[in-house]
Amino acid sequence: MAKVSTAAHIKGWARQAFLQRCSQNLETLYGLGFTWSMVPTLREAYKDDPEGLKAALHRSMATYITEPYYGAAINGIAVAMEEEKAEGADIDGELITNTRLGLMGPFAGFGDSFHWGTIRPIVRAMFIPMATSGVLFGIFGDWVIWIAAIVISWFTYWAGYKTGRVSVLNLLKSNLITQVTVAAGVLGMFMMGAMSAQYVALTTPVMLGSGEGAIALQGVLDGILPGLLPALVILGSYIYLSKKGKFVYLLIAYVVIGIVGAFFGIF
Repeated sequence: MAKVSTAAHIKGWARQAFLQRCSQNLETLYGLGFTWSMVPTLREAYKDDPEGLKAALHRSMATYITEPYYGAAINGIAVAMEEEKAEGADIDGELITNTRLGLMGPFAGFGDSFHWGTIRPIVRAMFIPMATSGVLFGIFGDWVIWIAAIVISWFTYWAGYKTGRVSVLNLLKSNLITQVTVAAGVLGMFMMGAMSAQYVALTTPVMLGSGEGAIALQGVLDGILPGLLPALVILGSYIYLSKKGKFVYLLIAYVVIGIVGAFFGIF
């Protein structure tokens, strides 16, 4: 059986990093994209075994969905196991499929909470003030986030391939991933709260009473909790969206309430 070349690994990684989610269906979710990313390495691994290649492609089509950049380690692990199987190792095809399916959840939870739930808000909090201040470099915040994700996928792919499934499974069993995920989630929520307080602006000019004894309603609200109105907007939006509400309806409601509130002098 043929040994997988570095060129095939690079081609497979590139497909995984850039185009794995180019196809989605309700039966296998991103299974087709995963299979397509495995084709270059599987062709070389099963170069002299057409039936083995067919079986490998078939099991790659199993349902697949995870965070694609940290989850690139799953691709690496799958390639390593397929390569060993092609070389005659006693590895059952079902074991390869189950290993991949078993790792989807942990990598999805860690990647989504750490990179997209923690790193992305922090980076945006750094770049948005520059963009709003007219600094051109501020518009590249999301570029930094995505480039970092692609670079990470390169290292996680090779880590998965070189260490194999045993090392990754031991890491998951150590509970380290869970601890990091929880910490990342807490930090991410903290940053989202800080960004919300900074960028959600809502005040009211309403006065309570009349004449010299009138009291500004905004002052009363600030005395209860600074930023109370923006916090209520965020909380209300969260509750609505958590009930499977439509974002477009929420956006329309914001526009209507803003116009009406401004017309009557409420906001």
